[in-house]
Amino acid sequence: MGTKGPGALVLPDQDYSVIPDYVQHSMTGVSSVHKEARDFGHVYYRYLARGLQQGWFRPQPHVLVPGGLGGIQGALEDLRDGKASAVKYVLRLADTEGVGEPGGLESGSAV
Repeated sequence: MGTKGPGALVLPDQDYSVIPDYVQHSMTGVSSVHKEARDFGHVYYRYLARGLQQGWFRPQPHVLVPGGLGGIQGALEDLRDGKASAVKYVLRLADTEGVGEPGGLESGSAV
């Protein structure tokens, strides 16, 4: 089975061993702000939080896709039909039917 694109993992200290070998993925994070750049991280993230509160810093427009992984088909169809422009689709694995159930997906997984 091939991959069409990589997945970015963002939660540190998680067990990602449940991700199959054929799924291309990489860890993305800013662990240095928890270690050697702690003072920088303290100031930087408070500055960004203030910007969000005051409205001069805005996140990338996004759409939370209902149903977790079950919503991928609709999201892809929207992309194909030109219904999405300059937005990111966000899928929460925890919203996927079967997550956390015996034999289902692991709710702590992120891909």
